[in-house]
Parts: sequence; C-alpha cells; structure tokens
Amino acid sequence: IFVFMINRTTLLTVIVCCFVSASFAQNKWNLKRAVGHALANNISVKQADIQARLTELTYKQSKLNQYPTAVVSADASINSGRSIDPRTYEYTNTQFFSSGIGFSTGVNVFNFFSLRNTIAGNPLDTEASRVNIERISNDIALNVATAYLQVLVAVEQVKIAEVAVQQTQQNMDNTTKRVDAGALPELNLAEIEAQ
Repeated sequence: IFVFMINRTTLLTVIVCCFVSASFAQNKWNLKRAVGHALANNISVKQADIQARLTELTYKQSKLNQYPTAVVSADASINSGRSIDPRTYEYTNTQFFSSGIGFSTGVNVFNFFSLRNTIAGNPLDTEASRVNIERISNDIALNVATAYLQVLVAVEQVKIAEVAVQQTQQNMDNTTKRVDAGALPELNLAEIEAQ
C-alpha cells in the first residue's frame, strides 16, 4: 500500500508540476496556493481522513458492544385458502389472522476482557489514523514544494541559457568582424560557430 501511495504521490507531483508550469502563462501560482490546492484535492488525504473517521466509529461501536442487547419483534399474517391452522395444526379452508410478539436479550459474558482490551486499543488506532493524515499531508506538501521549486529552477535555467546564447551570438558577431578585418584567423570563428 505504501509503494502504491508513493506512486500516486509521484504522479500527483508530476501533474502539479505540469499544472503549475502551464499556469504561469495564465495566472501566477505561489507555493502556498499550490500546496493548498494539492492538499484539498488529493485522494490519499481524503482516504486517510475517511479511515480516521472509520476508526473513531469503530471505537464508539466497541464501547457500545459492552452493553446488553434487547430485541423486540412482532409479526402478523392473514392466511386464506387451504392452509394449516397454527392453533390446531390441521388443514383448514377458512381465512384466519395470526400474530405474534417476541422478545430476546443478550449479554456478553465470556469475551469481557477481550472487549475491554479492544476498547483500550481503539483510541490508539484513532490517534494513529490522525497521525497518518498529518504524515500524508506533509509528504504531499513536500512533494509539491519540491516540484514547484524544480519548475522555478528550470525557468531560471532557461533564462541563463538564453543569456548564454545571446553572449555567444555577440561574441560570434565580434569575431566575424575581426576575421573579416584580418585581425584574427578563421579558426577562431570556426570554434565559436561550433559552440
């Protein structure tokens, strides 16, 4: 499950990275907005939240399991045609009405200590689920921040490369003028063209 969550987290990071880079042309996303969007829309965070709520409900259910149970039931029926009369257990062709009421109770006697230990362990499960939500949220925030910073670094590297190309072009223009004037050999121009 952890490997699957890492793969989904990596996929989310790539998607956010593409989304952030595509959105630079449309509107500016800062790091806080990108992390907030990822946390609000991430499936892993939502699943962890649901799991935490389930563990809380399990804890409440375990506490309620220690109480005795009581069930009251009632039924009614109308029989017509050839059927067995429930009072005499003989076949009859008359229509009759029958009804019944039932009551049952149950008390847990033999699993008392097991139930107590389950109740004592459930708060720890609930706390672990809450910590898991925080861990997943922190991992996602870290992955989004890393992707965001990588996009910023890539944008800066593009700017640096553009400046380097511009400087090389200026150097080539100057060298071409000097070669044409006869101040430098053509080998220097060939080396700059290779760059």
